[in-house]
Amino acid sequence: MKKHFETATEKFEFTIPNRYSRKKVLEFIPKDPESTYSEGRVSELSMFGKSMNVKSITKSGLMLYSYDILDNQITAKIKWEDVELGNTLDK
Repeated sequence: MKKHFETATEKFEFTIPNRYSRKKVLEFIPKDPESTYSEGRVSELSMFGKSMNVKSITKSGLMLYSYDILDNQITAKIKWEDVELGNTLDK
C-alpha cells in the first residue's frame, strides 16, 4: 500500500472508516514532480470536504497536516490497515 501512494503520478480515490463506523471517500493528489514546492494532498470528497497536505508517507500510514484559522497546526494519521483503494461506497 505504501508503495502505491509513493509512486502515484495521478490522483486516485480511497476509502477509510470514520469515527461513526461509516465510510468516507478521500482523494489523493500526488506531488507534482516538476515543481519543487508542490506537496501531496488528501481531500475529502463531499460538499464541505476538508483538504490536508501530506507530511510524510511512513511504513504505518499517511501523516497529514493542515492549519486552522488561528494558524495552529492540525495533524492526522491514516493507518494502512484502514485504507481500501477505490470508492467502495459505490459497491
